[in-house]
Amino acid sequence: MEGGKRLTLRGLTRQVEQYFRLGYGRERDLQLVLWADEAAIHPWDPSDELPAEIFNCSGSASWGALSDLLGTPEDTKILILTDGFWPNETHQSIKDWKQRLPNDSLRIVRVGADANQRLRGTEVFESEAFLSAMEGWLEE
Repeated sequence: MEGGKRLTLRGLTRQVEQYFRLGYGRERDLQLVLWADEAAIHPWDPSDELPAEIFNCSGSASWGALSDLLGTPEDTKILILTDGFWPNETHQSIKDWKQRLPNDSLRIVRVGADANQRLRGTEVFESEAFLSAMEGWLEE
């Protein structure tokens, strides 16, 4: 079952929702983006169950689709939950996009037992270290 990704993803997404609900961030800033071959902001109220589409842990992820959707935000925090397997030809565009972001605005959490071990950086965390990655990051 994709190395436990679905269960881990559900738990991590709910932890983010709880951070906002408990006042560690402004809930109006919380947006859920579904990302695969295409990326789109999914209308979601944190009091609702997660959409079934979020649990689709197969296929490929288009980095171009995600970076086109997100652009280079100036005052936004971006949390990416991923197994980190992107096509090799996208590595430079990912690096370029990350360098345009403000300091400390990105967290990438590797999800699943088979998450890409080559995905590294100060903004990259294991799902087991999720709470450490979030500590103080969303606070105003």
